[in-house]
Amino acid sequence: MKKNMVQGDKAYKSSINFISDACLNIKTVLSLGHEEEMLKLYDETLEVPLKLARSKSIQGGMASGVFFLMIFVLYGLILFFGSRLLKDNKITVERLAMCMFSLIFSMFGFAALAFTWPN
Repeated sequence: MKKNMVQGDKAYKSSINFISDACLNIKTVLSLGHEEEMLKLYDETLEVPLKLARSKSIQGGMASGVFFLMIFVLYGLILFFGSRLLKDNKITVERLAMCMFSLIFSMFGFAALAFTWPN
């Protein structure tokens, strides 16, 4: 995780340095007609940060997908087993709702803890 952050910082710094040099020397760039060449070079310097951002967003999407999958599987299991227990008159609807919401809120609490956990 830290390695990606360092790579991202270096890549952004190099692209920022490139574009700031181009902006400071805009008169020279315009007089020589190198606008298109500078844009192509700037696009090349942005390839590494874009790859890193893409991979980070894919990882985040996968993590949130797995999290929501776990939530909906948990809903299904609770309602399945709760309906069985309700059918056999072993629990009441209030008790089922209490168990369902306590499990859901504890899962959200663990997820919040995971996001605040140090790398």
